Amino acid sequence: MTAIAGSHHSFGQYAKALEFDQQALAIHKKIRARKGIGANLNKIGEVYRNFGQYTKALEFFEQALAIRKQMGVPGEGQSQAGIGEIYYNQNQYVKALKFYTQALAIFKEIGLKAAEGTTLTKHWVNLT
Repeated sequence: MTAIAGSHHSFGQYAKALEFDQQALAIHKKIRARKGIGANLNKIGEVYRNFGQYTKALEFFEQALAIRKQMGVPGEGQSQAGIGEIYYNQNQYVKALKFYTQALAIFKEIGLKAAEGTTLTKHWVNLT
């Protein structure tokens, strides 16, 4: 389900992606796959962000972040960056900067250079 949802994300077919993300989330919850739950919550947040439904997107990013913090998985940076994007889109630049900075620190710590570059671009180009 997650792979199918990812394909729909790539093609900008967000309603279809949401459908498959929700199915994958239900499966991950049923089998108690916390890593999968965190990833699916994050993907659902991305869909709602793309729909411009920022409050709903923020709810999903925050749920994903809570799970990922408990598990200490690398996806925590993705959730932090997602929350930063929501605040940026709502013109709440101080909050956005806080979350982008936290995401950047995580990406540096785990050596995700591409994510570092993306976060730096958003951080410096958009907020300075």
